[in-house]
Amino acid sequence: MRATYATHVAILPPMTVAAIIEAGGFETPVQFFQAGLLHAWHAKRALGIDK
Repeated sequence: MRATYATHVAILPPMTVAAIIEAGGFETPVQFFQAGLLHAWHAKRALGIDK
């Protein structure tokens, strides 16, 4: 199991994930769920972003 996670799973710190979401044109995201290594985030599209 450890070998699999070391080579096949990308684990990023929450602040890095939030920065990626914001860079995609969203407001500051909120993490609202966690189960093991699965996290769920909510974010609104930033104002002034065209579709």
